[in-house]
Amino acid sequence: MLVVWLIVRVAALILAGWLIGRLYLNWRQRRLKLEQRLAALQACGIVLNPGYTSQSLERLYDRKDLDRMGYAELLSVLGGSPDDEPSPPFCDQLYAFDTECVEDAGAYAEVLGELARFSGGALAISQIVDEIEYGQGAAELKFICNAERVTLQLKQEDDWFDVRVIDALATLLARSGADARYFVVDTGDQIAAVGCLPAASVARLKRLAPEVIDGGPTDDYRFMTVEPV
Repeated sequence: MLVVWLIVRVAALILAGWLIGRLYLNWRQRRLKLEQRLAALQACGIVLNPGYTSQSLERLYDRKDLDRMGYAELLSVLGGSPDDEPSPPFCDQLYAFDTECVEDAGAYAEVLGELARFSGGALAISQIVDEIEYGQGAAELKFICNAERVTLQLKQEDDWFDVRVIDALATLLARSGADARYFVVDTGDQIAAVGCLPAASVARLKRLAPEVIDGGPTDDYRFMTVEPV
């Protein structure tokens, strides 16, 4: 009887060890999902700023939700910053914002400043002024870019952001001759995630995430005026 008991005991220990090992491996695999995506994005040039890790994201989102996120949603998250207090953005290559954001003058100026920030210095933008005429459904955005005065005549539908501002920046970036491209992430909702990377990096990112759209220069210049300062 003692021998049988020992055999059963050893078998139970082996089974318990196997189950614990499987649970640990499954846990490790789940933990790697987010980190693997972050590593893939880093290879494309999208890098978390110093002080941020995957654990920084876990403090804002449930781990299971992070692991289930596709690249489009993850890029949208990385384009923001922690909500609990003023702090640097998660990364310097992306900016995500709600396109239903034009509640008063200054909204276009704020977004434009953020989008110009990660152009790698190719777009030296200053003296940003916007004027909004809600009753006429129009807005005007003026600024200086690389010693040129730029004026954008925009459509103002309620409080929706006119995304042609992104087209204008992509055009100005192409004019500068810089090896960089703006891109837009199709998030599937009203959140716009916009980034800027070298052209080769944008191409790699598009292969990784089909939701990434190249923000090439616009062919419609009717809303955009550029003249020497």
